[in-house]
Amino acid sequence: MREVYDFLHRAGPCFLAVADGGQPHLRPIGSVRLFRDRLYFQTVRKKAVSRELHANPRVELCAVRGSMWLRLNGSAVLDADPAVSDAIPGLYALYNPGGADTELWYLRNCTAALYDGTEIMKLWRF
Repeated sequence: MREVYDFLHRAGPCFLAVADGGQPHLRPIGSVRLFRDRLYFQTVRKKAVSRELHANPRVELCAVRGSMWLRLNGSAVLDADPAVSDAIPGLYALYNPGGADTELWYLRNCTAALYDGTEIMKLWRF
């Protein structure tokens, strides 16, 4: 999982794909963090992405760095543990200082593939 995080971190913004009924939605997300051997990202409750994740937690992430790209699929799990928000407060500062409307989600049951062109270079499951 550390290699997946390192690629995402170095790639910069990545894209989060969710579904709203039968309609896919793709959004840039600015930060993925590694904490307690989990990959975390954040949303804001008032945004459509929050409603979509609550209705269907299946997601995909995609990030590109040079000629390589990483695609990850899995499920997002809402984590309301205050210890998590205290441990990674930088995520809250991106949208809402104080974090009252911010949600932290982690990814589970993931498969991540690193590609170079059309070839899979590495595959992870976590």
